[in-house]
Amino acid sequence: MIRGEVERLATGMAFTEGPCWLAEHGMLLFTDIPANAILCWREGRLSRWVENAHFAIGLAHGRDGHVLACEHSTRSL
Repeated sequence: MIRGEVERLATGMAFTEGPCWLAEHGMLLFTDIPANAILCWREGRLSRWVENAHFAIGLAHGRDGHVLACEHSTRSL
């Protein structure tokens, strides 16, 4: 079993879900549902990757390299 330490990267989000690591870009994407945004942690900085994310609740890295988002308000991917 691989064990690591937990590190707090950022604060100020309301309810986060759907982490997705994009190794080729060195970035972690995740959703902040109440803020209706997909956030990006990269190179020690937090930024908004998508502003109007249709209240996305989950993310996945597709085989074709695209990021898939499960959108609550549109009930679609």
